[in-house]
Amino acid sequence: SIDQSVVISEKFANSIFAAVEHIKKQIKERDSNYKAIIFAPTVKFTSFLCSILKNEFKKDLPILEFHGKITQNKRTSLVKRFKKDESGILVCTDVGARGMDFPNVHEVLQIGVPSELANYIHRIGRTARSGKEGSSVLFICKDELPFVRELEDAKNIVIAKQEKYEPSEEIKSEVLEAVTEEPEDISDIVISLISSYRSCIKEYRFSERRILPEIASTYGVLLNDPQLKIPVSRRFLDKLGLSRSPIGKAMFEIRDY
Repeated sequence: SIDQSVVISEKFANSIFAAVEHIKKQIKERDSNYKAIIFAPTVKFTSFLCSILKNEFKKDLPILEFHGKITQNKRTSLVKRFKKDESGILVCTDVGARGMDFPNVHEVLQIGVPSELANYIHRIGRTARSGKEGSSVLFICKDELPFVRELEDAKNIVIAKQEKYEPSEEIKSEVLEAVTEEPEDISDIVISLISSYRSCIKEYRFSERRILPEIASTYGVLLNDPQLKIPVSRRFLDKLGLSRSPIGKAMFEIRDY
């Protein structure tokens, strides 16, 4: 009873634009009667995404942030509120993928891949509960496509609906205007994504030399200068084990400090 689809972009950052554009369309079609959960790979990226969605949609819907860094009392309060709300968007990590029963969730959206393959199933299971219908949309870049193939091979899940996405200059400008974080904050967010994707390269059969530089390029896209690279020290690259790797040079601007 879950209508599954995948939206494929050239770049990881484009999945953000695709998700925002999708949500705008849903809110318009449903006259703001829209309830969804959107999953993100890391706590820092979840907070960042929540900030963008609040800037875009807070006049239309409540936007709630949910992850493991929030206190247990606040998480309990958020769960109660989202269960009660007829509309709204819960932005969360995989901490919200299991054991949560939220009524009347229209859609589950995912930007990027989950922390483990089984969590894809747990994520989409937050919709179409109690015999009701629901849909899920996975927003990924082309370098994440091995994840979709792994779903087929390991879990026998075939996502038949696949479409390519290219953001317009209008939606890119609109979303980038909603970014309020400083470059240092953007750097931390993207580095958290790099760490997350490094941990699942083997499980999802990603190409390290392709996926990591692609995730790193999100830094320049979000700062509206695609040529920008994340500035890091050689010592930091040593900690990552990338000081002697051409991948490190492709991902970062290496500074002597």
